[in-house]
Amino acid sequence: MRYSSRIIFLCIFAAFILGVILMLYIIISTSSISYKSRIKNFDVISAFRRKSKPNTKVSLLTIRKCLDLLPQPNFTSLIIDTEILQNIIENKCRKVSRAIKIALHDKMYQELKRSDQLGRKFSIANFSYPEDTDYMRFHDDETGRFARIIPRIKIRSCGEYQVPADILLFLEYWKRSRYIDCLNLTVERKPMEQVLDPVISVMHLAELRNMFVSFNMYPLLNGGTLLGWYRECSVIPHTTDLDFSVKYDEFDISIIEEFWKPSTKFLMNRRLGMPNDSFEITVSPVDNPGYPIDVFVMYDETNHSYVSGTNHIGMKFRYKYPLYDRYCSADLKGKLFWITCDPEGVVKVNEY
Repeated sequence: MRYSSRIIFLCIFAAFILGVILMLYIIISTSSISYKSRIKNFDVISAFRRKSKPNTKVSLLTIRKCLDLLPQPNFTSLIIDTEILQNIIENKCRKVSRAIKIALHDKMYQELKRSDQLGRKFSIANFSYPEDTDYMRFHDDETGRFARIIPRIKIRSCGEYQVPADILLFLEYWKRSRYIDCLNLTVERKPMEQVLDPVISVMHLAELRNMFVSFNMYPLLNGGTLLGWYRECSVIPHTTDLDFSVKYDEFDISIIEEFWKPSTKFLMNRRLGMPNDSFEITVSPVDNPGYPIDVFVMYDETNHSYVSGTNHIGMKFRYKYPLYDRYCSADLKGKLFWITCDPEGVVKVNEY
């Protein structure tokens, strides 16, 4: 009897050990599958990773060699001539017979203009750093109009000439720099409490914009956020989230990995669709999760652009826009954001 009890005890103990081993195996396997699924998912979409930004850091010697071929100004001048800057990147320096496009700080520009020292060898614009903004503002040299804005940049000095420290980034900024103003309309609506504070909203949008720029992406205001800027120069009072879009040909899926890092400023709340036709994510600031930002990938077809959406039951739909083939800049509460150059057309088509 005692011998039988011992056998039963050993059998129960062995079964317990086997159960523990099986449970551990299931846990480890599940974790492994989850990890492998994540890796597999990224293998599937690895084709949508963009090439890393080319190394365009140009030596000071190369810059000086190019600038020595140009007429020399008698005043500190920022080169904004895109052809010359592109030649510097490609190390294809040559003399030019036309007027060179440069920009002077507003104070110097006014002084030289009064003394008639600007000369004819240069096409001159003036720029300033408006208070309480994150951008540089350029005025057209002929009309004096407030014509362009770009994010503030670092500058390298080479004698009287100055060049952008990151020339390629400057060129990307410049081709999106044409300024469009908002309408600043008064919208009649019932009194309501502002859901998202406009100043805090644009602060988080600007932080996310900078993060995307570091991956060579230039996000656009989209959806209700575009409407709020265009119509009211602000954030719509009743909106509960913010909207960005990124063009498909710029989109770099590897930014997703940034949202997993312990140091991230934004957490990814959801990810829907595939990058080739219907991708969107929602992120929110780590320290302010009540300000979610939807980021849509924008795709071009022959006659229109579109972003995809997904409703609460998983059904996909599309928002169509006039073809996005040019990009402009806007001010929203002192922050620079990129927009379509046809905001009226986009807003009318979608009837927000």
